[in-house]
Amino acid sequence: MFGGSFDPVHLNHVSLCETMIKTASLDKVVVFPAACSPFKTGTQTEDFHRLNMCKLAFEGNNRVEVSDFEITRGGKSYTVDTLKFFKENYPQDEIYLITGADAFVTLEKWYKAEEIFSLAHILTVVRNEDSIEVLQQKAEEFKKYGAVCTLVSTPVGPVSSTIVREALRKKSDVSSLLPEKVIEYIKENGLYNYGN
Repeated sequence: MFGGSFDPVHLNHVSLCETMIKTASLDKVVVFPAACSPFKTGTQTEDFHRLNMCKLAFEGNNRVEVSDFEITRGGKSYTVDTLKFFKENYPQDEIYLITGADAFVTLEKWYKAEEIFSLAHILTVVRNEDSIEVLQQKAEEFKKYGAVCTLVSTPVGPVSSTIVREALRKKSDVSSLLPEKVIEYIKENGLYNYGN
């Protein structure tokens, strides 16, 4: 399970999924754009655009499925509700939740955090610039909730959707940040004022 705003989905998201599939021997990664993240403020790109961009970014990867579950459900997207739905519908499967390092250190503050820990094995991305000691300490702390956490080192750099949106607004070359089909989609639909 890999959730987020994906506003827009970028190459680091793609490479992160590929890394997690290999490293954790995952059968499938379900990517689910959030309808409305409890942690985001301000407006975001329309749901159907973010969903379409995710579909384009992961097109051709049969180990990744893009789900409209949170968008269709609407309202605030709480991870615990999504995990419960998938656990109930796929009771035989072991569920992993992929998080970035920033999200991982705040996990215990998430809505119904203890339930999240009971429903999923937490897989966290450790990038070159992240402090492994802080993450290891958090993983130890979370054991009191019964959490099972795995830290996965990856060379994925510090690209974020915020950095990508800024580059798009400045009309910068984003070919090293976004899949080609996503760039074409952004231009065709006039998103982020890119190509106007």
